[in-house]
Amino acid sequence: MPAPLINVPYCRKLASICDETLRTLSGLLGKQRNMESNAGFIIKVLIASTVISVAIKYAGAIATIRPAPNQALIAVLLPTVMMAIALFWRSLQQKSEG
Repeated sequence: MPAPLINVPYCRKLASICDETLRTLSGLLGKQRNMESNAGFIIKVLIASTVISVAIKYAGAIATIRPAPNQALIAVLLPTVMMAIALFWRSLQQKSEG
């Protein structure tokens, strides 16, 4: 059996470091106003997307998923369906509020 490509304790440590960094940035950037808070939000999104892409790159090699058309359809349509449900729910809440 080949050795795993990813060191799980190392990934947990990396995730905790990223979480701590996000909290620190959130604390520092959360004290500022409109335009600067937008910059903070963009930095948070960039850090989160970097963490996710690194996780996909290294943990994705471990996961064995057989290619199938059903899985592709689910992967493509699920975000759209989830967004439609969220927007519909939000519109119902706005109607009930007045």
